[in-house]
Amino acid sequence: MYEILLASANKGKIKEIDRLFQEFGLEIRIKTLGDYNLTSAKETGNSFRENAMIKALEAYEATGLTVLAEDSGLVVESLSGAPGIYSARYAGEFSTDQDNIRLLLNNMQSKENRQAYFVAVMVLLTPNKDSYSVEIVQGKLCGIIREEAVGHHGFGYDPIFEPTIDNVSLGRTLAELSVEEKNKLSHRRQALVQIAEILKKRS
Repeated sequence: MYEILLASANKGKIKEIDRLFQEFGLEIRIKTLGDYNLTSAKETGNSFRENAMIKALEAYEATGLTVLAEDSGLVVESLSGAPGIYSARYAGEFSTDQDNIRLLLNNMQSKENRQAYFVAVMVLLTPNKDSYSVEIVQGKLCGIIREEAVGHHGFGYDPIFEPTIDNVSLGRTLAELSVEEKNKLSHRRQALVQIAEILKKRS
């Protein structure tokens, strides 16, 4: 059984990653920050990649374990890439998903271009003798921003994000998809497929 510390306190994200590892047939025991009384690292980077690395390093330095860290978010073309790395706190440091969605929809009211994409950057940091090795992967899911929230599944911006596959819209938001449907196309899955391949080579 391979053990990995997932450097996240997001319950929805933890469940999604655990479910996908099981689907890939990987015998991995996921440990979380809470298991070591650790809190999430401050996201002080200027990119998803930098923030994922910050999270990975802080968790590794505190535990010495193999760490999987991720930074993900929503990038909206007409908002100059916002909310981007600030996706989780778009409406403020302690904002809820509903707060963030409300602000985003308000900022999109006069925008004709509603193209957007979700991105997930993952860092796998593995102890290596007196140092560590780092592997970085990325997943991306394109779509459009709906004018109102629809659906009750998922979390974050899922109720207003309608995925497009090969420039063809699914006609439903991520929040209208089942867990199984979402996991087949999500940006997080795309990144995890790459992580899974790395881990399979080690086993």
